[in-house]
Amino acid sequence: MRERRNEPPDAVARWIVAYDIHDARRRSQLAGLLERRGVRLQQSVFRLDHTHRQIDKLLSEAKRVIDGHRDLVEAWRIHGGRHQERKACGATFDPTPVCVVASRSGIDTISATDQANSDSLDETG
Repeated sequence: MRERRNEPPDAVARWIVAYDIHDARRRSQLAGLLERRGVRLQQSVFRLDHTHRQIDKLLSEAKRVIDGHRDLVEAWRIHGGRHQERKACGATFDPTPVCVVASRSGIDTISATDQANSDSLDETG
């Protein structure tokens, strides 16, 4: 994350907040929390004009609603059309690409890690 340079501590910034919540009740609670503070852009994406302190407080409140092992809430500070900073709470997001293969024998998933392991086995075996 980039540090905040030449910004007063209570400077309002534009934030994009998104979530991935597995349980409908928790999802509804978090959506209500965000709707009271910002503008819904998509189903689970909101725009807020908040200070860093307000975003930190929002994430603290979100932690009390979400399941920290399964759910994720992320906030990105936007400046000049680019994201400048990211804050998050809850489960970590694994951006590993996955391929789903469906066949008569069932459904399998193959991740980039699986493919790398398979390639190294092919070279040694």
